[in-house]
Amino acid sequence: MCTVTIIPPIGAADPLVVPNGLLGGGWRLMSNRDEQRSRPAGLPPDIRQYHQTAAAMPIDPVGGGTWIAVNQNGMVLTLLNSNPISAYTPQARQLRWNRRSRGTIIPQLIHLSNMAEAVAAADSLSVADYPPFRLLITDGAELCEIVSDGADRRLQRRAINEQPQFFTSSGLGDALVDGPRRELFTRYFAEAGDWLAKQEQFHRHHWPERPELSVCMRRADACTVSCTVIDVLPQEVIMRYYPGAPDEPVTPSVMQFPRVMIRPPCPS
Repeated sequence: MCTVTIIPPIGAADPLVVPNGLLGGGWRLMSNRDEQRSRPAGLPPDIRQYHQTAAAMPIDPVGGGTWIAVNQNGMVLTLLNSNPISAYTPQARQLRWNRRSRGTIIPQLIHLSNMAEAVAAADSLSVADYPPFRLLITDGAELCEIVSDGADRRLQRRAINEQPQFFTSSGLGDALVDGPRRELFTRYFAEAGDWLAKQEQFHRHHWPERPELSVCMRRADACTVSCTVIDVLPQEVIMRYYPGAPDEPVTPSVMQFPRVMIRPPCPS
């Protein structure tokens, strides 16, 4: 259960304003993580090596995996649960207990250096091994979305084209929350302005009369438990992990490391 938004590169003529200055070509992804109140809190991120590639990610102590990561090449992977109507049948619920944790998907892919490699590896996953999921892979310019219902997959690749992106899920059913959250998102970004400030406001948004549908969600059994902010900049990558609801004052853990730009091979 998550809400993910992406503010794409705007270009050097209209650079993004981020905490450490004006940096044309940078982009930002934010993710609210919604979880059962009974689930142990996620562990703050650290920088790990995966096949000689540095990557930052928080860790889910239950499955030992993660729901979001960024590597030194500036590629971000994030995972949302997928909750189609078919996932609520008794048979589907039983199968879920016999499958691998979805959190193990990203650690298998985060070492890959570019979109083509990551998409090919993700498309080769045996989706029947996992409960339904939605995997997003992006380098800020291109986005790949892989949606699995636990049996089949649907893969879509597209250019982001300087437009903010939005994705969401809920244990109540994705279709129930997508409409109101998407309408809110559209209103936030209908006009020009400080998109980064709007993005932060969007992730803090809470409807007192509809807390279970809110972006910053609260229910009796579940709530928004953390917010992760990833800035991919021309020279560095920054992950900020807020261990609490984004509308509450919490101190983030910050991971920062140099970005390694991938150069295309020279023509022979």
